[in-house]
Amino acid sequence: MRATVRPWLDAGPAAVVLTAGADGLSVITARGHEVTVPTVAVEVGDTIGAGDTVQGAMLAWFVRHGVDDPGALSVGDWRDVLSFAARAAAVTVSRRGAEPPTAAEMVPSV
Repeated sequence: MRATVRPWLDAGPAAVVLTAGADGLSVITARGHEVTVPTVAVEVGDTIGAGDTVQGAMLAWFVRHGVDDPGALSVGDWRDVLSFAARAAAVTVSRRGAEPPTAAEMVPSV
């Protein structure tokens, strides 16, 4: 995975986030951090929208925590971001159709 992602990081982004379905979420950063979190086990209704939910949940977490430079996040921060995104994606896949969770459904961890 690292060899595949390295050219992308060399092109300039601070981090590359990878979704792997039931195998969880990972990030590799330009600073050399690698973090993987597991998915949240749920009965799957539909996987449509799971990846979009991950990205939206990450953005929501960044906004809520005042993050303007994801490259400055620590390993612990990335673990929190990815765990939040995994929980959000679990809500989405537990429903039929692409219906992501609302902010109220994600409290208190937004």
